[in-house]
Amino acid sequence: MIFVTIGTQAPFDRFIRLIDDIAPELNEEVVAQVHHCGFTPRHIRTVSFLPSDEFQQLFSQARLIVAHAGMGTILSALEQGKPIIIFPRIAALGEHRNEHQLATARKLRQQGSVYVAMTDEELRTLLLTDNLKPLRHIGTHASPTLVQAISDDLADRYVRMLNINIVNTTEDDLLADLHEGMLVTPNLDHLVMLQDDQPFYDAYRQAEWVVCDSRVLYFISRLTRHPLRQAIAGSTFFTHYCDYHRHDAGCRLFLLGGMGDTAQRAMQRINQRLSTDTPDQPGRKGEPLVVGACSPSWGFDKKDDECRDIIEQIRLSRANVVLVGVGAPKQEKWIARWRPLLPEVRLWMALGATIDFEAGTQQRAPQLWRTLGMEWFYRFLREPRRLFRRYFLRDMRFFRYFLRQLLNSYKNPFAK
Repeated sequence: MIFVTIGTQAPFDRFIRLIDDIAPELNEEVVAQVHHCGFTPRHIRTVSFLPSDEFQQLFSQARLIVAHAGMGTILSALEQGKPIIIFPRIAALGEHRNEHQLATARKLRQQGSVYVAMTDEELRTLLLTDNLKPLRHIGTHASPTLVQAISDDLADRYVRMLNINIVNTTEDDLLADLHEGMLVTPNLDHLVMLQDDQPFYDAYRQAEWVVCDSRVLYFISRLTRHPLRQAIAGSTFFTHYCDYHRHDAGCRLFLLGGMGDTAQRAMQRINQRLSTDTPDQPGRKGEPLVVGACSPSWGFDKKDDECRDIIEQIRLSRANVVLVGVGAPKQEKWIARWRPLLPEVRLWMALGATIDFEAGTQQRAPQLWRTLGMEWFYRFLREPRRLFRRYFLRDMRFFRYFLRQLLNSYKNPFAK
């Protein structure tokens, strides 16, 4: 018997439909715990809820476990020596609130601990393979240290900083992996606001990609169990993102941010740069990378009519990647509210002053200041009256919160 489980938190109809389609070829009973399935499977036996003892009975009777990438199910299979195939939920398809399951699946595939199916065809191939054997068995009496080691290995994908999980990645890996979802780039100021502003926190929880933008946070993370691999400055990353997709005909960008004609100027400069031949590679031909731009009015986020006009501009441009650069927390909240109206947009990036940098209306700190983690001080010297209160009063609260984290006494103010 094959036992399929998707947990008890949310439906996973794509997965169950695929299992149901494959079931006639298996010549074996398939029992699935489905949690409010949105359709009626024809070839498998389903149950919406199982008491703990019945769940454990089916789990122990099964020859093979097939599941979403939930750690509880994975550890149970490893402890009982059951072969398990995991098929991760994808947040961009509305199956999860972030891409944690994708990260878990990738890590387990690297470890070779379980069978991982990332695509429909991979799942079909594994299910139709005779006599799958468990890839790893930690035993029902495995030491807590071993179980913790497995969990910690998966946790290397994230660094916990106060009440958010930061993806522990490098710029090269991010360029290769960033295809869908919402990208936010926390710094110290964001982390302080995330202690008081619940709508901002809720927007962060919707983000599939939370990537460290701050050299200061990067240095501070050295004090945690899982330090960050790299600080990825959002504005620099965006330039590299454009270069990476220079010849990608399937990537079409829209810029939202800046004042006056800033977004239009940024669009023109980016397209001109990418269309120019270089010694390393030819310029982009055909449709430009940036296909639309808009600098909204002051306070636009509180004007629903203007926001709907912007949504229509993005739709008409046929963009599938949108950069919103209007400052935090406005940009994150705006994306969280309006992205559901544009399912054709696969990637949203909240990147602050990036559009101003691309337009040439603002200049970043010299490289030495950035390397030393002192870009914030360079900015303060240029705008002391505006930034004194933020940097020397408000943001100092971060260190108090972080000390509590180190002492295991920090509490998420929005935890239920």
